[in-house]
Amino acid sequence: SATGSRYRVVLGSFREKSNADKLAASISAAGDYQPHLISLRNGMIAVGTCPVNKIHYALAGFKELRRVGACPDDAWILMIE
Repeated sequence: SATGSRYRVVLGSFREKSNADKLAASISAAGDYQPHLISLRNGMIAVGTCPVNKIHYALAGFKELRRVGACPDDAWILMIE
């Protein structure tokens, strides 16, 4: 579950929820990664996956997403405070 996880790989962030929903749906359709929406303080809605509590696991998830071609060039790791 994403709840309580400190780090997430963010594959995109959007002003419009409909755009975030489209990305989340395409990630879900691809299979292995369960996306979730994250409301950011600046009003944007991020699409995250690979929720973990250790940064090295987040980096491993990021690298794996890159390896399989599921990670856009502007993806990033979010730390939840």
